[in-house]
Amino acid sequence: MTARSASPVILNARASQGAGSTYKVFTAAAALAEGIPATTTISTPGDRYTSRIFRGPSCGADRNGTNARGMYCVQNVGNYPDTLDMRGALVRSSNTYFLALLDQLGSVEQPVRMAQAMGLRSLDPVADQIIAERRGSFTLGSEATSPLDLASAYGTMAANGTACPPTPIDGVLDRFGEPLEKDDGTPVWAGNACTPEAIPPGVATTLNDILKGDVMSPEGTGTRAAVPGVDIAGKTGTSQNNFSVAFVGYTPQYAASVMVLNPKENQDVGGFGGNKPATIWHDAMAPILSAQPNVPFAPPDPQVLNGRSVPVPSCSSPAECEQALTAAGLQVTSRTVESDSPRGTFLGTSPAVGQQAYVREPVAILVSAGPRPVETPSPTQQPDPTQQPQQQPQPQPPAPGGPQGPGGGPRTQPGEPAPEPPPAPEPPPAP
Repeated sequence: MTARSASPVILNARASQGAGSTYKVFTAAAALAEGIPATTTISTPGDRYTSRIFRGPSCGADRNGTNARGMYCVQNVGNYPDTLDMRGALVRSSNTYFLALLDQLGSVEQPVRMAQAMGLRSLDPVADQIIAERRGSFTLGSEATSPLDLASAYGTMAANGTACPPTPIDGVLDRFGEPLEKDDGTPVWAGNACTPEAIPPGVATTLNDILKGDVMSPEGTGTRAAVPGVDIAGKTGTSQNNFSVAFVGYTPQYAASVMVLNPKENQDVGGFGGNKPATIWHDAMAPILSAQPNVPFAPPDPQVLNGRSVPVPSCSSPAECEQALTAAGLQVTSRTVESDSPRGTFLGTSPAVGQQAYVREPVAILVSAGPRPVETPSPTQQPDPTQQPQQQPQPQPPAPGGPQGPGGGPRTQPGEPAPEPPPAPEPPPAP
C-alpha cells in the first residue's frame, strides 16, 4: 500500500456503519422507563408488522430505491412465535416486536435520548434530525455507530445506570506513587466525570437480567460468546444488507463491543452478529474472565420488570376522576355499564379506588347506562267467538281394491310415473 492510497482510520471510535439490533436495547430501556413492563406481550402474526405511526419502505419493496413511502413495515429473519413479551423479543431479537413497541411509545425521541444518556456519543450530531424525521428504523440500528461508544452505552447498564465516558487514564501519579498535583495543589487528573443514575438503576438491572438470556439461554442469538461459569449479558446486531455485524457483551466489570465491517465502503461481510462478532468477543474475553471469580449481576427491579404501579385515587365524578387519574400518571378511558342506577350516574372506576394500576394500564371511569329494558312478551291472539269454526275435510272412501290401486298394485300420486314391475326371478344355478 502506497502513502497515496493509505488512509488512517480510528476503527474503534469512528462511526461508519449501523450496529443493527443492538439498538433495540435503547427502545426497551425507554419503554421500561415509561412504565411499560417487561411482561408486555405484543402479537405480530406472520413475522411481519406495519407501523401505525412511522413511514418508510413497505415489506417486499426495494428498500434502497425510491418507491413511494407508505407506512414502515419490517419482517423477521426466520420463524418467530406470533406473540412475545419484551424478554423473549430481546433474546430472540424480534424486529416486528420492537417496531410495534416503538408505536406504543408514539415517538422515536425517547429511545434516541436514552441512547445519548447511556453514552452513545456518535449519535449526538444526528439525534435531532432522527427525531424530526421520525425515523422508525432507529430501533433496528440503521445509524452509523462508533464501536467504542456502543461499548460505553452498554457499560452504563453494567454499572447499574452510572455512565462514565471511556478513557484509558486510570490516574496520573508522581515518582512517589502519589497523585500528581498542579501548582495550585489540585490534582492533574481529577478522575473520570461519571454521571450517577444517567438512566434509572432499576431499568439497567432489569435489562441486565433480560440480556443474560441472549448469551446464556439456548434461545439467545449470542450464545457463541458464552464463557462457562461466567455471567455475561449481551446483544447481537446485523445491519441492512449485512454491511456490518455486531456483538456487545458485558459483565458487571467489563464491557466490550465487536463490529465487523469495511470502514471505507459498503460490503456484505456475511453472517450475523451471533457468528463472527460473538466468536471474536469470546476469544478475546474468555482468558480474562476465566482467570477471575464470577461477579453476578444485581437482581432485576420487580417494579420495572412488572411495570410501575400506583394506587387508583379516590374521586366522586367522571370529571374529578379524569383529573385525578391523569395527575397520578395513569391512562384514562370511560365505559358505560348497565345498572339499576339512572343513566349517567357515576359508578366508580375499574380497577377500583385503592387498587394498584400499572402506569400504562387504562383505568376505566364507569358510568351507568341505565337499567336493561325489560322485554314484555306479546299477548297471544284469542279466537273470535263469533267466527264459525272451519269445517275439516272429510276423508274420502278408499278406492276399489283397498289401499292399493286397482289390481292390488301401489297407488301413485298424480303426475308420478307408475313403478316398474318387479324383476323376474333368476333361474336356479346349473348343477
